[in-house]
Amino acid sequence: MSIQPGTQRITALLSRLPALTAPVVHLAGTNGKGSVSAILDAILTTAGLTTGRFNSPHLVSVEDAIRLSGQPIDRVLYETTRAEVEHVDKEAECGASLFELLTATALVVFARAGVDVVLVECGMGGRDDATNVFSPDQVLACALTSVELDHQAFLGETVEQIAQVKAEIVKPDGVLVIGLQKHENAVKQVVDRLAAERRATVVWADQSLIGSTSAAAPAGSQPVLTPLPKPLADGPPFAGADVSDALALLQAELVQLMEDTSPLLAAPSSSDDDAGPTPATLLPVIENIARLSTAVRSFARSPRPWLKTDLPLPGQHQRDNLSLALAVIHVLRSRPAALDRLPALRRLTDDVVARGVIATIWEGRCSWLSLDVGPSSDRRQCEVLADGAHNAASASLLATYLDTLPPRPTYPGRTFILSLSHSPPKSPADVLAPLLRTGDRVALVEFSTPIEGMPWIRPVPIDDLIEPVRALIGDEAPIWAGKLEDALAWAADQGRTDGSTAAAGESGENKREQGLVVVAGSLYLVADLYRFVRRGGGGGGGGGGGA
Repeated sequence: MSIQPGTQRITALLSRLPALTAPVVHLAGTNGKGSVSAILDAILTTAGLTTGRFNSPHLVSVEDAIRLSGQPIDRVLYETTRAEVEHVDKEAECGASLFELLTATALVVFARAGVDVVLVECGMGGRDDATNVFSPDQVLACALTSVELDHQAFLGETVEQIAQVKAEIVKPDGVLVIGLQKHENAVKQVVDRLAAERRATVVWADQSLIGSTSAAAPAGSQPVLTPLPKPLADGPPFAGADVSDALALLQAELVQLMEDTSPLLAAPSSSDDDAGPTPATLLPVIENIARLSTAVRSFARSPRPWLKTDLPLPGQHQRDNLSLALAVIHVLRSRPAALDRLPALRRLTDDVVARGVIATIWEGRCSWLSLDVGPSSDRRQCEVLADGAHNAASASLLATYLDTLPPRPTYPGRTFILSLSHSPPKSPADVLAPLLRTGDRVALVEFSTPIEGMPWIRPVPIDDLIEPVRALIGDEAPIWAGKLEDALAWAADQGRTDGSTAAAGESGENKREQGLVVVAGSLYLVADLYRFVRRGGGGGGGGGGGA
């Protein structure tokens, strides 16, 4: 059974199951939905609300897609609820698709748990997605993450067409919160027209900036300064937020950032193979300070609250996702209709929001993992960056993040472990072109199948990846092919100038100097990596070699 857009089947099915009455936040978009929902979930649970969250696809197991207050439900609850849903579907001859059965299972779980609020991510598209089944008075807000070309066979050939399908989750007289967009003009034209038709309010998130690092910040987090949206027309100004101290915050942050970065800016620029600053690392620093300076100068003309948080998810794209999440929170705590429906949203103070952001966990998205790889007789340490980048837009975001990482002069270069899903008209070259560069080392693998609940998903065969990869990395760079476990062992040894291997017990200094290893191309491959971790990072078997 393949993808079957449309809401008729699931509407018929849900009419025969326990009804979900909890209010809903509905998310659509090409990339970032999962990250935004994870941030929202962490904030809401920190405020003491119970939540249900539905994400797709799942990471390691299907129950990962259905969460209660941030935690995946247990397997027994999933299987018993799924069996009930399938029985009703069969008896009523609804003919629900596999994704519709999963969606219905999630909604029944949430209904029976009696959660305060539900966060639902569209599976694909929006208008005809199985999740688009909520009444207008049930939806607190809708959110639209970045819109890019993806799933054109179902959603349309242009960004405008895709944006139209995705934005149509907004309800009459509802609110649609828009995240930062690469194709802003195209998306804005669609959204403005749709909002006029449905008398909906549109709220645009603004770009977050990098803040100064405090001693109390959790290790690995990035300090972020986020401007909150302008007040809603029907709501109180800056509800839950404090605008009075915003200018002082921005001024103090600007002074601290200039002090922190002056030694870096004064240092001589170097090549990518040296330890000093490079143009790729200097430019974002300069641009961030310039934007913050502009915010200080323009504050008197347009005062607004800013919120400083420590975000545990790395990368500029996650700062953009945070901007959208905080804009949604602003709507929830300031829109009268939302507060009337769920008065507990008044708990969403700045302090609660900041503590919720710190608590965010979202695996497989620019996630760093430290693994022991290789056979038991020859264990090696391998530090891996795992990211589910699966289309050109998300690959470009990953590439931008990689450019911000400090150089590793002892073990230069980059090693990628890649697997892609077969999803025409998207081609391997489309996905990999933003990511790979001349000289990159590449290991090609195929992720495990079947994918539970999605039997139509399959990987691009390794033989079909070799030619586009070779065209991008050049004739001299190595291409390896085989199984994931063996690819990790091979990657752990790449980039070491003396050709030595990395023992599992070696010093922390040597671990940091290992060449960069990135697992990407498909969330299904990242899922295989997490299964490997959960098995204890066991040694790889035989199979695999140069290609």
